[in-house]
Amino acid sequence: MFKYIRQLFSGSSKNKKNVTWGDNNSSIVLVDPFTQNTLFNNQYQALAKKGYSENVIAFHCINRIATSAQNIPVELFMNGKLQEVGNNDRLSKSLLFNMTQPNTDQSGKQLIHEIISHRLIKGEFYLHTDTTSSGVVMDTEGYRPDRIQKNTSGSDKVISMLYTNGSVSKTFERDEDGYFDLLFFKTFNPLSDINGLSPISAGGMSIEQYNNANEWNKGMFDNGSKLSGIFTFDDQSDDFEALEEDQVKKFAKDLNQKFRSHQGGI
Repeated sequence: MFKYIRQLFSGSSKNKKNVTWGDNNSSIVLVDPFTQNTLFNNQYQALAKKGYSENVIAFHCINRIATSAQNIPVELFMNGKLQEVGNNDRLSKSLLFNMTQPNTDQSGKQLIHEIISHRLIKGEFYLHTDTTSSGVVMDTEGYRPDRIQKNTSGSDKVISMLYTNGSVSKTFERDEDGYFDLLFFKTFNPLSDINGLSPISAGGMSIEQYNNANEWNKGMFDNGSKLSGIFTFDDQSDDFEALEEDQVKKFAKDLNQKFRSHQGGI
């Protein structure tokens, strides 16, 4: 039996996040320290995955806010006059239609839901509208923030923006008046002149605590609600053999050395 116990501590210890003790149903869950919190780096993939897709509370909050925003009535006024659907003006007609059906894949409400969600996840959203040479509004679509690359040329002001989606690539530069042909909104960020501050990043500590607590609890359930590192033996089996005193001391020594070598990781 002592040889069997010794085998528990042999082999590689590269993967410290899933250390098996004796059988496949007994595992220890080690969580990342908060100093390595990926939600604080404001990267869209981490914010969307850990802060939104894998956190039911943040998902519910963002979804409720975006759903409420998309149901707010929107009306079009030009020169202080309310524009109706029956208006003969080509521009107002195109704008009214665009508000209802901005592109072939989305309704106006769906587009609003998308851009509000992007803003609450990343702290930024982007909208682009195609127009004809006569100024008639065509399609409007939202761009995912992680598909936009800002070029500052070393200054604190965005010079140009590059949108990339697979093989599609568009460059947006400032016109002669200094404006982009791209609507860009960002939440105030006291630490950046060009990037918005993600609400999820600001709540990253609480979100990570919730996620890690759930991972820990799931690990406990998977382990039969037993704490990892506790050894149990079936002393009723026919091949059970009690350890001698010197074997117990040697086992305790090996166990102590093993945990000391992992102390930095835990």
